[in-house]
Amino acid sequence: MTLQRIWPLVLIVLNIPHAGYAAFTGDPLADGWAFGGHSLAQGSYVRGSGNIGFDIYTTAFTVTDSAPFALVGHTDAGFDDYYGAPRTWDASSARSWEIGDAIVGVGGAFAGVSAADAGWSMFSGAAVNSTIDGEYRFRLQAKIGTPDAAWSSSSIAPDAGDGSGSSSDGGSGGLFVRTSGWLSLDVWSEYAGTMMGLQDPTHLERPGTTVGVDAARILWKWDAVHQRPDSWELLVNTALVAADAAPGFSGFLPQSGDPVIGSVQIANAAYTDGLSAIIATPIPGAAWLFGSGMIALFGLTRKRK
Repeated sequence: MTLQRIWPLVLIVLNIPHAGYAAFTGDPLADGWAFGGHSLAQGSYVRGSGNIGFDIYTTAFTVTDSAPFALVGHTDAGFDDYYGAPRTWDASSARSWEIGDAIVGVGGAFAGVSAADAGWSMFSGAAVNSTIDGEYRFRLQAKIGTPDAAWSSSSIAPDAGDGSGSSSDGGSGGLFVRTSGWLSLDVWSEYAGTMMGLQDPTHLERPGTTVGVDAARILWKWDAVHQRPDSWELLVNTALVAADAAPGFSGFLPQSGDPVIGSVQIANAAYTDGLSAIIATPIPGAAWLFGSGMIALFGLTRKRK
């Protein structure tokens, strides 16, 4: 039996749409990303007085279906309050993310923690996540490093971190990706669960060279009870990053194993940086089921021969 002939059977058995792997949800845990520590835990906490607690997640994978990353329709009037009118960039010009492109991702989910569970004797400053109560002006950020990054975690408990977390210490070819810190409640709630581009070209940077804003995507999950994003996923297409590099630029491309810093800042004020590393994960969503089903079906066909 050929792959072409068993393909429809696989889709029926596993109830997976033909378009490819399941859509991203904005929840990195649900999407199978690798847990990379808590932002305030010893060994992860870098710096920042916000005492903002969140679990850090990372991923690295190769695109097998470009559809989930498309920004088709993002120039419709319904997106005006996100991209702006007039827009800071035209989402209709966004390059597609092609099969075979390498992706790295950094995400997070708000989560409390005690000092003892975080490996410290005590925290100083504000109570964990008290600074985000009633807030929605979140700047969700990721600093994606390369092998020569010089980042380090703090030797002092929050909120007096002494670690190194500057973008300039992220290594040659490192990236800085972020959302705006001024998104409205309507924007956070309206576009939750939707694969979005970044708002502004300056929200994706690569020191020493240029990079197109369409090389990044953001999506999040909305917490209706607390009226804020509950979790988020920042994705960067390193194939497009490489294509945008200036002639002669010799920086590394971020990949699995490289360090990252997940960061949450309230507008331009208090923030928390947490150090982790990129870990390759299976294709997001339910694709592991697809793979398991393929293996099982191939096993059945081999037994029949």
